[in-house]
Amino acid sequence: SRGLGDVYKRQELDISLLGGGGKAGYTLPQTLFTSKSLTTLKLEHVTVNIARHSLPVSLPSLKTVTLKTVRFN
Repeated sequence: SRGLGDVYKRQELDISLLGGGGKAGYTLPQTLFTSKSLTTLKLEHVTVNIARHSLPVSLPSLKTVTLKTVRFN
């Protein structure tokens, strides 16, 4: 099973998370917020757990962001 951290070596990266409305949420790796290859980020019906140390954010290749019913903790 490949983790989210394993896919950062690709040339172009698209991430979609579709939740079931649960309260547990997803913990996104800190490296996601400084990914040079992330082009699309789509989050729907999820709770995203973000550590305060995730800042700063640098996503130079990001072209599209879709957020629908997203809660940030």
